[in-house]
Amino acid sequence: MFKIAKRDVADVNPHVYMEAAEALTIGEALKTASGKLTKATAKDEVTYICMGEKNEKGLYPVMAVHPTDYFETTSTATIAKTLIGTTVTLHTDGLSVTATAAGPFVIDETDGAATNSTVIGHFVKPAAAQ
Repeated sequence: MFKIAKRDVADVNPHVYMEAAEALTIGEALKTASGKLTKATAKDEVTYICMGEKNEKGLYPVMAVHPTDYFETTSTATIAKTLIGTTVTLHTDGLSVTATAAGPFVIDETDGAATNSTVIGHFVKPAAAQ
C-alpha cells in the first residue's frame, strides 16, 4: 500500500471523488483510462492514490499525486541502499514496488531488508510516458 510518508509543502492534497473501471484497494497506485480510474501497471505514470472505499454513488476518494509527495510502501524484492535515486517498477498488485529498474517510482530511502524492503520514494513521469 502506498501511504504518505512526508510532503515538501505544508498543504494537504484534497480528496476528489472519481469513477473507477474496476474495484480499487486503499493505497493502490492509479491512472486514468477512458476517464475512469484503473490500477497503474509496471511502468505507467501514476496520477492518483486510492484513499478509501467507494461511496454510495460508486465514486472512490482519491488524491492526486504531486512531485512534492513522498510515499512509503514495501517491495517484492530487496531494495539495497545502492538503488537510492533510481526508478523502479510497480508490482502487479499496484500496492508495492519491485527492484526492476525504469519504472515510475524513485527510491529515496530504503531499510535494505531482504525480500520485502520498506521504501520511501516519489513518483515521476516514466521515460516512456514523456
